[in-house]
Amino acid sequence: GARAKLAKRTGDAKMAKEAEHIFSQMLADGVEPNGLVFATLINVFAQVGDADRARRRLEEMKRLGLPPDIKAYNAVANALVQRARRARNPKYLAQAEAILKEMTAEGVQPSEVSFATVINGFARLGLTEGADRLFEKMREASIRPDLDTYNALLNARSKRAKNTQDQKQIEEAEHIFGRM
Repeated sequence: GARAKLAKRTGDAKMAKEAEHIFSQMLADGVEPNGLVFATLINVFAQVGDADRARRRLEEMKRLGLPPDIKAYNAVANALVQRARRARNPKYLAQAEAILKEMTAEGVQPSEVSFATVINGFARLGLTEGADRLFEKMREASIRPDLDTYNALLNARSKRAKNTQDQKQIEEAEHIFGRM
């Protein structure tokens, strides 16, 4: 329940703080970070759901002339999808979708995992239009969807159907009992 979530968040915050400390210590010791170090740091932040820090490190990596690889981009997209799910806010999904465009602009071809991550984010919020739009872009890029991608598309419809059914029940109750 709530205690488990709090314990996880506390542990996640501690892990992120430790990663920042190690990175700062590395810089203080005069060790130049490379792409692998940045990708690892980005992944730590993504795993703990800190999309802002993951994104900032991606930008820092680019400023230093270190081109992000697909893993770094996917980690940031995943962090944004997690944030969208927790906040139930599609604006973070739009940011995750923008990561896919940024990847392409930077010469990094999004993979099936890249697309599936963001499609699944739209699906979990029942946003079929976004999931379908990305699915089409995926096919246009000649990336073959796998079973998980198709399942995400089906899941989006399931969520939308449930939301529609819930709305009908609310309207029916309002009709029977009057608006409260």
